Amino acid sequence: MKHFFTTIVAILLIVGILQQCNKETPITNDYSRIKTEVVSVNNTGALLKATILSFGTSPIVDHGFEWRFSDDKVPGIDNISLGATTSRSFETLISRIFEPKTYYKVRAFVRTDKRTSYGEWVTFNGAGSLPPIVGEFFPKSGTWGDTITIKGSNFSFNYTFVSVEFGGVKGSVVVTTDTLIRVKVPNDFTGSPKTKLKVVVGPNTAITTSEFQLLETVINSITPGKGGSNSNIVIKGKYFSKSSLSVKIGELNIPIDVKYSDSIKFKLLPNVVPGENDVIVVSGPFTKVLTKAFTRTYPKILEIIPNNGYFGDVVTIRGEGFGSQFSDTQVSFNNGGNNFQNYQIQDLKVNELQIVIPVLPSTQIRIKIKADFAEYESDKMFTINPPKINSIQPTDGVYPGQPITINGSGFVNNYYDSYYYKDYAEVRVDNVPAMVKTYSATSLTFTMPFVSSNVSTITMTSQGIVRTTSTQNISTPFVKFSLAPSNFVIGSSCFVINNKCYTIQNNQVLSFDVTTKAWSNLKNFPGPGRTNSGSFSLGGKGYIFGGTTGIDLINDLWEYDPSADNWIQKNKPPYRFVEAFNLNGVVYSTLNGDGLFKYNQALDTWEQKSSQDFTFSMPIENELYVCKRINPYQYGFNCYRYDGMSDKWIFMNSVELAEYNDFSYAIAYNGVGLVGGTTKLYAYYASSNSWGVLANNLVPYMFGSFSTSKFRIDNKWYMIQRDGVVYQFNGAYSGL
Repeated sequence: MKHFFTTIVAILLIVGILQQCNKETPITNDYSRIKTEVVSVNNTGALLKATILSFGTSPIVDHGFEWRFSDDKVPGIDNISLGATTSRSFETLISRIFEPKTYYKVRAFVRTDKRTSYGEWVTFNGAGSLPPIVGEFFPKSGTWGDTITIKGSNFSFNYTFVSVEFGGVKGSVVVTTDTLIRVKVPNDFTGSPKTKLKVVVGPNTAITTSEFQLLETVINSITPGKGGSNSNIVIKGKYFSKSSLSVKIGELNIPIDVKYSDSIKFKLLPNVVPGENDVIVVSGPFTKVLTKAFTRTYPKILEIIPNNGYFGDVVTIRGEGFGSQFSDTQVSFNNGGNNFQNYQIQDLKVNELQIVIPVLPSTQIRIKIKADFAEYESDKMFTINPPKINSIQPTDGVYPGQPITINGSGFVNNYYDSYYYKDYAEVRVDNVPAMVKTYSATSLTFTMPFVSSNVSTITMTSQGIVRTTSTQNISTPFVKFSLAPSNFVIGSSCFVINNKCYTIQNNQVLSFDVTTKAWSNLKNFPGPGRTNSGSFSLGGKGYIFGGTTGIDLINDLWEYDPSADNWIQKNKPPYRFVEAFNLNGVVYSTLNGDGLFKYNQALDTWEQKSSQDFTFSMPIENELYVCKRINPYQYGFNCYRYDGMSDKWIFMNSVELAEYNDFSYAIAYNGVGLVGGTTKLYAYYASSNSWGVLANNLVPYMFGSFSTSKFRIDNKWYMIQRDGVVYQFNGAYSGL
């Protein structure tokens, strides 16, 4: 019996504990414990009610409702927070967002410091809501990108329901609650600078009573106040629009490089009119005109020294706004009436140049100077006496070493003078001395030297005292282009990247820019020093291979990155290659006149292709042509073309080149292969598969001093002598 009563007491204690637990069960995520009701719906909103069915022990720190579209067509949830409570039921009127005839779902929530519990979603059909009430906003003025704060009520916590318009352009809302909106002034707001703000919350709209004022653009300075083409100009100020900003100098629109809220940066276009110009800045709705605020510089001639003389005299022109600082500096003389013709400048310095007075029909010469894309005609005249040279022949496609005859009068008085003063006669072509061969009272014959231009001024001095001059358009395929640094001795070929030739002598790496004609020393080559190495360029990278240390032969491959001035050693080639060809982006290399290999840049591998022995090669129009001497005792050659698709050598023709030598160079121009012999220049015309002779009687072995460093840029070939003289083959010949 005792045990029976003990058991009954234990059962009663357990029942009491369970009843007490049922009274204080903590709130969980069991949604059935919070009941959500929509009490009423009208055109001012919806009255919502909630009942907490089970009450926990933790204090309620917040409660309220959240709602959304029933079909989730707009993401996100809006809500109303009612704060802490101890009540089991609560209700509130929601007067924002709801649209008529639109279904919404709502649920109540209760939050403790540990968890949040929700009621089940309840769906209802909206009938409308009250518009937002807009109070004050601040600041009342600002510029693009500034943040404006708007206070009021009936806003929303949901960004997707809220927008603010400045003159019809929506700003970027950065913060929104039911009583506050922070929004950025839109960059593309370019309408009226004074406007009321339009606040849109869901289907409802409100307009501010006050107006927002866009701050007017201010310009403080233009630096510099004058300059030439491509000058870097900075306009400083404040409140510049980034999306709607333009600059005009005079009547010319200027592209803007950099836009800031307080500055504009751009380069002056070359075709801005010389002289004083207005600067017009349009920034959004504001237009600022600065009268004669910028001066476009232009060349001016201040003096001509001397201002009279003979054809062939060297004249110094001094002034400002022209010279060696401007690569487009030109001088022209009136060649009858108002017809001006450009002439070769002999020497160029800062704001000074020298020119040889050419042969012109007038004795009163007007001079124009063009520099920095601007032009100036001097009011100063140069008085000259006509020369006594009548003709110069030939003038078309003259190769160095070919004879040229000058015909005229007054060279010498008689036979005695001709014989006696022969050694005193001098001819210069573009100021380069030429070798005089014959000399008489009416004619002079000289051999064409290497010159630096196709427009050549011929200066003849007879009897050592009398100078006569003639300007002739003498076209020569080979011109002296540039000089390397002192003590330069080239010993390797070069590769080309971005109009620059890169070459190696021992461990020294040099680059040559054909645009500026400048040589530069780069970081030393990290591999074994060498000469006579081969090279090629591919995919913006340069490569060298092979060569010799002077004692040992080298077989390796190095890749050069010009952007980083850095060398990387690649896989060792299968053989010691001698030369390489880039045929339409595909690189082939050869052995000593035999063997052909294709390079895979991505895999850094070589693939052996069909072989063909040859004496010299000619890459023509992205195809490789080679010619092989038939036997060592004949002048005949068999010529072939490589077909990369079939990997076969196709026989083209046999030709007899009537000189016995290893030809010093072979290049291609406009579909024609050019082969230099001892005293002849041969041409192979790929289109007709035929040969011809372009020039005879050249100076013996005139091309023999060229090294293997030949390269091509913009359809022009360049050859570098071992002493560093760069020659250009520009194809100025009627037969090409």
